[in-house]
Amino acid sequence: MLFSPTSLDLWVSSKLAGFLGQYPLFDTAVQSAIRHNVLGGVWYAAATLLSYFMDLLLTYLVSQRFSVVPYEYLRGGLVLMTAAALYLVSITVSFSLLLSILTKLLLLLVLVIVAIWLLDAKERLMFNQLGLTTVQSLRRRLALVAE
Repeated sequence: MLFSPTSLDLWVSSKLAGFLGQYPLFDTAVQSAIRHNVLGGVWYAAATLLSYFMDLLLTYLVSQRFSVVPYEYLRGGLVLMTAAALYLVSITVSFSLLLSILTKLLLLLVLVIVAIWLLDAKERLMFNQLGLTTVQSLRRRLALVAE
């Protein structure tokens, strides 16, 4: 039994292809999806994405009614955008294996530096105290082992 795309599938595909007509690879993908009747998968993926977004939004709105959490969207967004930019750089880097690993470690270091730079004074103090207590705890354990 051969299924053909619905008129809605064809309309959406033509609108997308017309809107993004400057990308020939996208046009080829849409034509291939029409030819192979896989537009249902596209609708399923879009519906899943929409439902996860709605779940996120409703959970946030309901939880803010019961317990207000002052999220810092700017700092979180900066870290997320930095991570995305560094990821894009890392997947475009094509050196030898050793040089590629070193480059990606350097990019990871940049992400950590940006994250630390975004900490305020109170958070830096907390991390310093946490680090000191961890070092002191390790020294005590090593002293017990050495005895």
